[in-house]
Amino acid sequence: MAAMLSSADEHGLKGLSLDSRLRQVFSLMSPERLKDLAARVPDEAREQGLVYLREGKV
Repeated sequence: MAAMLSSADEHGLKGLSLDSRLRQVFSLMSPERLKDLAARVPDEAREQGLVYLREGKV
């Protein structure tokens, strides 16, 4: 009999699946493309009104 998963367990497993897919995509990118993408993230975030906090700092 299969164990029932809680909603939190299901969300956690979905997160792991997304994480592994993103890691795979990033590993296939050239270093130049990845650098360009990383440089664009803050600019795109500001345009969309998103704020990134790291250790409580903007």
